[in-house]
Order: sequence, then structure tokens, then C-alpha cells
Amino acid sequence: MNRMSDQIGRVLGGRYRLLAPVGLGASAMVFLAEDVQLHRRVAVKLLHEGLADDEKFLKRFRAEARSSAQLNHQNIVVVHDWGGDGADATPSSPYLVTEYLGGGSLRSLLDNTRLTVPQALVVGLQAARGLAHAHNRGFVHRDIKPANLLFGDDGRLRVADFGIARALAEAAWTEPNGAVVGTARYASPEQALGERVDGRGDVYSLALTLVEALTGAVPFSADTTIATLMARIDTDLEPDERWGALAGPLARAGRADRDQRLDSDGLVTALMAVADEVGPAEPLALEATSMEGGGAVPGEGDATVALTSVGPVVTLEGAAPPPAGTEPVLAPPDQESIPAEPPGWRRSWLVRIAGAVAAIALFAGGIFLVTQVADRWLTGSDSPTTAPSLVGITLAEAQEVAAEKGWALEVERAPSDSVAEGSVMAQSPLEGEPLGPEGVIDITVSSGLPIVSVPNVRNVSLDGALTRIREGALRVGAVSEEFDESIGAGRVVSTSPTGAVQQGTDIDVMVSKGPAPRPVPEVVELSEADAVAAIERIQLVALVVAEASREVPEGVAIRTEPALGTEVARGSTVTVVVSSGLPFVTVPDVIGEPAAAAADILEAVGLVVTDTVGPPNTEVLFTDPAAGDTVREGTGIRIISATD
Repeated sequence: MNRMSDQIGRVLGGRYRLLAPVGLGASAMVFLAEDVQLHRRVAVKLLHEGLADDEKFLKRFRAEARSSAQLNHQNIVVVHDWGGDGADATPSSPYLVTEYLGGGSLRSLLDNTRLTVPQALVVGLQAARGLAHAHNRGFVHRDIKPANLLFGDDGRLRVADFGIARALAEAAWTEPNGAVVGTARYASPEQALGERVDGRGDVYSLALTLVEALTGAVPFSADTTIATLMARIDTDLEPDERWGALAGPLARAGRADRDQRLDSDGLVTALMAVADEVGPAEPLALEATSMEGGGAVPGEGDATVALTSVGPVVTLEGAAPPPAGTEPVLAPPDQESIPAEPPGWRRSWLVRIAGAVAAIALFAGGIFLVTQVADRWLTGSDSPTTAPSLVGITLAEAQEVAAEKGWALEVERAPSDSVAEGSVMAQSPLEGEPLGPEGVIDITVSSGLPIVSVPNVRNVSLDGALTRIREGALRVGAVSEEFDESIGAGRVVSTSPTGAVQQGTDIDVMVSKGPAPRPVPEVVELSEADAVAAIERIQLVALVVAEASREVPEGVAIRTEPALGTEVARGSTVTVVVSSGLPFVTVPDVIGEPAAAAADILEAVGLVVTDTVGPPNTEVLFTDPAAGDTVREGTGIRIISATD
């Protein structure tokens, strides 16, 4: 790619004339440009020309640009256009055209100042609202950091670069299989583990960004990138009194377990809840120039990491050396993106060779963390002392050797699946190379087996779960069973432990036996409605059957089938027998019988003779109710016999 000055005046797609450089990163150059058709100023992000030959990237880039352009929210940078398909005559590079912002980035702001709690609330709320809009439409940013939070001339914050991180993750020059690219200093625990990310990963990164804005330091920062990433895997963001009323929302947004972490909608709600307590904010002292400090360049000045199954591979997204306190650079930036003789960096050929060696070692090992080579031995030393061989011995033994010689050890730990925990697996200087006058040897000590993520196998069949556990370099521990109301029988309910563990850890698996059986409840002497409700309350089905009863009042439950206490499967049918009252009888035919005898016959079937009209020894003419009528037991009946 030509240097940025050589691009000035170039017209992309026959429409966008590049006017002035704005920012430079390893993957893109950003220009102030003029849309010659609409006569307006725009920002153009011109990606590395090497990506133009990557069909997979171009396909993803076009899809992500097209999708991102659909995002319409006041806190998201507007995407106007995209190109790079060979439409213009010059060698084509993918490019993205966005709205022009004149207020700079949060990164450039934080390089000079810190935010007050009210200012951080305003910034966080605007960013969270933009993220919520995108997340609710299926977009995940994957690279939230101060450099991607831009301000317009009106002071309103916009989130930049939706879709770019995902597209770059699938480019040929990154790790395959969907590895996630993101700035290591702000990466979420799931990014550190190489897992797929969702919107809650963006919320975590925003929480770290806001903490940096308040305190000047990114939480969990360590001396190395891998140490930074490992520190946050199982550790929640702890509240700090400097965060003021934002402590609660930020702590909940910074949970290591994303299932316990706020999503973007939840963060908006949490921030709004403390707004009255925080109070009004003073205006931000924004840049007068447009997007100074690389506001539109993803990751400028930050070490970024492509996280894969073999370990972190670190590259530099940016031209300038990182400021004090940022991640160490583990692979050199593209030579053309390095300004001439930046302060504090040596530009000798030895430094460049050392950087190349570091990059090769990092690529080959995948896990070893290669630190920058100190100037004291690059430039040579008058001391004849050479470094001993420390690789293969324990840390304690290395410390004894160093103590005897009066040397100092700089110890760094990294996981290894081949070197025993506590043993030295790398050193710098190497054996036989000269030690500098300070006599310092950097060693990397194995922290044991690599950290891997326990796969989420909830609601997966047992066979499938065991396969995924073993494929994740873990061992299957105890398999047990329990009832579960939501997981079907034979599928996994949970694993223990969860989260991040050492490779080879035993993972216990709990398998569902299905819903627990239900004992038939006590419903006798309840009304029909109450009896049905009691059965349906425990997810059984009630079938009501009527039965006459001389003892139980009408409408009251007599019994259940199956009987009280019988255990049945959830969803089973339980018959509820409900009293329909006294039995029905048919009035006997007593016509022609003597009245006294007729009374005995009627009372024998449960009827009550209430009146006899006529002499008791005369023949019955009729009854009321009449013979053959159906009436309940106990019904009163009149006997009408012959009359004078």
C-alpha cells in the first residue's frame, strides 16, 4: 500500500475524493474525503489492499457493510457507502464511507484527561443505547474501546466500526474457524477463551472502557497480554469508590460469567437508575479537529489479539508505539505504518531482526509469550558473562542459579501442555548469549496445562455432551441423574465445574431423568372447582366423573383414581369422582294395591309417603309423582286411594 500522502487526491468509486489523512492503522488508513456527487464531507476508511484478493473477506465485508448501513441510531456512526470491487481504474482496496465527525475519539480525550462520574455516565449511557439498538437487531461489535467511541461537533457520542471486526476475523490473514479479533486490553473473558461472543461481550468491554475513563487504568492490566487475558477469566470487576454511583452498574456489567452480566438494555436501565444520584455533567473538552488520535481507526495504539484454540496470537493495530501502561507489542507492525524514528523506540536493524524473531516464535509456539528484547543486550555489553541454560529446570532451581551468580530473574508464567508446572520453558537471553551489565534474564515458567473453556452442553444428549467434553481436551468425571422440570430425560442438565479450567480436568455431568413424578393430592371433601385446581396446580390433568352418593353432598369430591399419594408422571390424567347427590329411583306402580301396602312398597325404594288420601284399606287409584317417574331418593309422594 502506498503511503498516505500518495493517496491524497485519489477518487474512489468515481465519487469520493481523498482530501487529507486522519489516522493510520495496521489494517486501514482513514481520510477526510469529499463526496463529489452530494458535495459533502465524509470519512473514508481504506482497508489494506492485500484484502482485495481475499474473496472470503470481500464477501463478508460487503455483507457486514450492507447490514451495518441499516443501523439507524443517533449513537451509531452512519455508514453511507462501501466499495472496493474494482469499480475504479486504480488498484482497488475495500473501503467504507461514513459520516464525518469533528469531535475526536474518547481515546484522544483520555490521553489528556479523565472523566468525572457524571461525564462517564453520559458517555456510558450514549454508548449503551447505541449498542442496545444494534444488539436488538442481531449485531455484535466485538471491539468496543475508546478509539471506537467518536464524538460529533455537537458532542454526541457515536459507536464506530460495526461489522469491521467480524469481517477482519474471517480474512485470510487472521486465524481461521471464526476466531474473534478484538483489542486485548478490553476483551471479554469469553473472547480470552476463544469462544463465540454475543452482545454481553460488548457490554463487558464498555465497562472496562468506562473504568479507564474514570481512573486512567484498564482493569486487570498485567505485564503481558496473556496475563491480562487470564486475569479476567474467573474474576469479576470489583467496585471502586472512585466510580461513585456508577459502581453498581459497572460491577454488574463486568461479571466474568456472561450469564450473570448485564446485557445492553440492562445497562441502559441501570445507568438511568443512578442518573439522579450522579447529577449533571460538565461538557467534554473535545478535540477541535476531526477524529484526531485515530478515532476512526479500529484499535489504533492497542495490542489486538486473534484468539484461537492454540492460544493468543498478538498483532499491533496501529502505527505509534503504545503509551506507558499499555500492552507490550508482541509482533512488529507493518513497516510502512511506522513513523520515522518515534520517540523511545530504537530503529536499528537489530531491533527489527529481534521483532521478526519474536513474531516467528510466537507463531510457531502459539502459547509462549515472547517479550521485547532489551536494549542492554541488543546493543552489546562490555561484560563477558553469558547466559546459562535454565530451560528444563524448576523455578526454584533457576532462582538458586541466579542467586549464586548475582543475577536477576524476570519471571513470566504461561500455560503449556508439554512442560511440567513450575519448570522453565523459555528464556531470554538464550544460553551462551551475553548478559547485559544489569544481569537480568527473562524466563517463562510453565503454569501448568493450558486454560480451556468447559463447553456448554446443557440440553445436549448425554452421548453428544461426552463427545464435546472430550473434544475440548477435558475428561469425563462422574455421571449422575436428577429430575428436571425443563430438560427432557437423557439430556444434560449441568456440568461441574463450569467456566475456565485447566486442560484435562474431570468434568462431572448431571443428566435429567425428566420431570419429577407427582403424588396425587388430597382433594376429598373439596368442591369440584377446588379439586380440579389442586390437581392442575401440579401439572396433572383432571377428569371429572359424577357419582351419586347418600353420604357426600352434591358437587363435593368423593375420591380420586389413582388414589391419594400415588405417584404419576407429569401430565398424567387423574379422575376426580364428584358427588351428584342422592341416587335416582323410579316410582313403583302401586295402583290397585291397598293404600297401606302401597306405602310400604314406596318407602322400600327410598321414597317418603307424605300423604294418603282415602281409607288405608282401599285400593290405590294413582300416586303423585306418578308411577314410572324418576325422582331422587327421599322424594315425598302422595297416595290417592278410592273415595266415596
